[in-house]
Formats: sequence, structure tokens, C-alpha cells
Amino acid sequence: MLSEASSSGKWQWDLSNKEDKSSIRLAEEVTQDRARFRKAFGNLFAKHKGTSPSTTLENLEAQIAREDFKLKDRAQSALGHATQIQQKYRDERNRGAKKAGYVAQNFIKSFADFLSAYSGIVDLIRGAGQVYGEIAYESLSVLFFVVLNKSGNDTKMTKLLKELEKSFPQLDDWTLIYPTATIKELVADVYKQVVLFARSVAVYFSQFHVRLWMAIGRPPSIGVDKTVTLIHSQLAEVNSEATRLLHKRNRDIHELVAASNNEIADLKESNQRLETNNRVLLATLNRLEEAFQVKDDAEERQILEALKEVLEIAYPCPESDIEGCKRSLDRAFSPRPRTPGTPGAPTSPHQQLVQMTTDLISKCDPYTHWTASYESCLLFLRGATRLEGRSGRGFTSSWLSPAAIYVTEEMREQQNRVAFFSCHPDIQGGRYFAKDILSVLIYQVLEWNPAILRHRHQQFLTVMQSTTWREGHNKREGIREMCKVLHQALENVRSDPGFAYIVLDRLDLCSSKLRYLLDSLMNELVMREPVRVKIMVIVDSTSEDWDTEDLSEAASAHVMMRDDWDQQRLSMTAIHQQNAIGNLAVQD
Repeated sequence: MLSEASSSGKWQWDLSNKEDKSSIRLAEEVTQDRARFRKAFGNLFAKHKGTSPSTTLENLEAQIAREDFKLKDRAQSALGHATQIQQKYRDERNRGAKKAGYVAQNFIKSFADFLSAYSGIVDLIRGAGQVYGEIAYESLSVLFFVVLNKSGNDTKMTKLLKELEKSFPQLDDWTLIYPTATIKELVADVYKQVVLFARSVAVYFSQFHVRLWMAIGRPPSIGVDKTVTLIHSQLAEVNSEATRLLHKRNRDIHELVAASNNEIADLKESNQRLETNNRVLLATLNRLEEAFQVKDDAEERQILEALKEVLEIAYPCPESDIEGCKRSLDRAFSPRPRTPGTPGAPTSPHQQLVQMTTDLISKCDPYTHWTASYESCLLFLRGATRLEGRSGRGFTSSWLSPAAIYVTEEMREQQNRVAFFSCHPDIQGGRYFAKDILSVLIYQVLEWNPAILRHRHQQFLTVMQSTTWREGHNKREGIREMCKVLHQALENVRSDPGFAYIVLDRLDLCSSKLRYLLDSLMNELVMREPVRVKIMVIVDSTSEDWDTEDLSEAASAHVMMRDDWDQQRLSMTAIHQQNAIGNLAVQD
């Protein structure tokens, strides 16, 4: 079988195998007379200095090429001397020196063609031993030399070589033939017969009395014709056996292809079943995931809802309602309607004062630095509101508070997370402890991602139910503990690479010490990784001062402050411009 062939393409000969040993014994017969044959022709090669029998295919091909080149060179030289017409040259081609050269060239071509066909046989036999290749090419080399240099150069040898060359199987690679026992024996016999043929012909052309016998009686003892006939017969058997084996292999390949096609069809069908099953499993998995998600969401909402009781808060609440706070501020600072047809100065004193706008806050240097910062930081805005700066009596809102609304709305429009708390959600403000403020902020942050409660719920409960938490609303340690919980909540919902925002309006209304709360926000949130947070704090000037000297130098660098932003009167030019705009509005 083909598996017996080596990776180099050569047949494998196992001389310990009885069949292989029997086949190669035929080839061994040609080694017995090698010494005598070489001795017989030693004198012939000695007469031609620098020549010796070739023992490899490469050397023999080189020998053929050299002789072919010499003949062509002599033919071109002779052609150069020809001065007669072309027809005369054609007539002379079949006579004399030109005829000899023509015959020799035919012989060289025929010999080369024969060698090409026979070299496949030699290549296979050489697998059993290098000596078999040397003997074969040596015998053919002698034959080539003798026939090419013999007197007369008759065409008998050329015809014989052509006949033999046609009988060889038309194979570019002899390893395509299966190395069965029958094929091995036939190939070995062809190898032997060709070597014997080469030697017999060499002897025939080199000995006069043998040529005489051939011319007179053609006695069969010479063996040349007999050997040629035997080679023809053996090559025919090789052809027949090779064809049979090739047909068998072709049938086996067809059967293998058919079996492979059936297997492929089965695999495709199996794959389709697997894909169908996979789709069913995927759909089932998606349904289960959705069901689990619904279940998890419900559990998280329950935990979050129960957390309100622990935090002691009501949520949603007015303090975190951005729209409610916005309506309250609009009432506190909106101008009174003009009486149609009465242009002139503003009808109320607060219209003669500067009011907070988006343009005004955007031009505030601490604010621009706060928004542009790549690090966590805190913006502190503090200022007084004039008594006449509001639209009516009873209002206690700060003229800075609208800035908290503007910033919250802008950051949410940019898809940032913002936790908002105002201590002045209505016309008048209330009083709040740090625990009230921080509890609502913690709840808002947990609401962003309730899933963290699955892992930290018990941890949060332990802290929130501790004495430090319950009684620490106005103690530094208690406030710091609450800010740590807020940090842990933010740590699990941070939205890289952006920031989380905390906006605190009117912290001056917080009953806890302001410096405790602000110091804790700085130390436990702003200065602690990996949280990325920006905090905005607005206070009225009536509050206590916040001395940032209590902070570390590094923490102080993260505070952007304007603590003297008091409400100012409009210039006369601004009042007249505002009045002109008001008149246009009345006319419209």
C-alpha cells in the first residue's frame, strides 16, 4: 500500500521480509559480473583520457549533454563550410560525415528519452541499496560510450531504445505504483534485464567477431534481441499490474469520497440539530435570565424600599425634587408684571439688583475651574442676598440658589449622574441635620445601581444601625462614618471616565456644624480613590465661615471657592437696558 512509501517518495525495502528479499534477489544477479564487465571496458575508457563510466543519474545526464554539445558544434562547423544550395546539403545529409552526425544525434536523443523512463525503475531499486543505482548507471554509461564511438553508428541501437522507451509506463513518478509483492518483483526483473541488455549491446558493439555472427546467422546466444523481447514483456506486465492497481485505488478513492460525503451529510444534519437545540437553549436561557432579572429587580426594590425605614427618610422628597425647587425660586426672583402703558423705571426694587443666570455662573472663575478639573474637587459659593432682592416679603431664598438648579440640569443633560439636595425647597427653608442630608444622598446613589445591595446590604445595615450613626448627627465621628458609606455607594456606581456630581443648596440651614460636614465630604469623598466626584455647595452669608486651613494642603488644592459673592445693584445703564427690553415686551 502507499503507506509503505517513505516520506522521501522511495519505496521501502524490508530485506528481512521474505517477499522483498525474493524480489531484490533478481536485481542482485547483476552485481555478480560487475567486476569482469568493468575490467573488459577499462582499456576502452583508458584510450580516452579524462573519461570513466558514470555511476549516478546526474553524471550520466551530464555525459549525454557533453556529447550532444560536441555533435552540435561539429555540425555547425560543417554547415559553415557548405557553399552549395540547400537541396544539395539535404542530399549529403544522408551520406558521409553528416549522416554519421545525424545518426549519432538521433541516438543521443533516444538514449536520453530511454534514460528518463528507466531512471524511475532505478530509483525504486536503489532504495534497497546504493550499489544498485551505481551498477545500472555504470552499465548504461558504458553502453552510451561504446555505441556513440563505434564505427559506422548503425541505427539498430537507436531503434531498440525507442521501442523500449515506448513500453515504459507513462509515469512522472514511479512511486505512484503501489509497491505490492508482484510489482516489486516485476520492477526488479525489468531493472536486471535492462542492465543485462546494456552490457550485451556494449559487448556486441565492441567485439568484431560478435558483430560478424550477428550479421551472418543472428544466433540467439547473443541474447540482445531476446533480452529486448523479455523487457517488452515485463514492462507490459508492469503496465497491466499498475493499471489494475490504479483502477483499484481509483475505486477506493470513490468509495472513500462517497463515505466522506455521507459522513459530511450526517455531520451537517447533526450540526443543524445542534444549532436548533442551541437556539432553543438560548431562547430558554434568555427567558430564564429575564425571569431572574425581574426577580432580582423586585428583590432590589424591596431592599431599597426597606432601607428608607433604616435611614429614616421619606423618598421621593421635596428636598431632592429639582422641579419643585425650581418653581419656588422662580416665584422668589421673578419680576412683577408691568402695568400696560406705564413705561419707566422697574416697578419693584429687586428688579434693580443682579439676578443669577446661566451666563453669570458660567463666567465665575471658580466654577469654570471646577468644571474643567480632571480631578475630584469641591466648589464652594457663599454670598448675601439683599432684603429687597426677592420679589416679595416672606421669601428667604438665596440669589445664588438658581445656580444649583442650572448646574444640575446641565449635568443631567450631559448624561452625568447627579445627586441633588436643597435645604430650602420652598418659600422658606427648614432645619436639617447632616444625617438627613447624607441619608437622602446615599439613597439617591444606591438608586442608580441597586444591584450593589446584594453584596453590601448587610454591611450597610450594620453601620446604619450602629450608635455612631444614630447619635452622630452633630458629631464629627458620626458625620465622617456617614460620608464613608456614601463613598462606598459611589465606589460601585462610578461612571468612568466621567464624574458623579453632588449638588447641595443652602447648607447654611444645616443644624449640624458646617465645617464637620464639609471636612468629611472633602476627606472621605473628594480625596479618596477610586471615587471620581465633584461637589457643589451653596451657602448664605449668614452661615458660619468655613476655614479650609483645617484641611491638608493637598485637600485645600481641591477646593474652588468664592465666599464673598454678594448680590449687587445693577448699574444705571443696565437698568435702562432692562427697562427698554421690558417696554418692548409690553408693546408686544
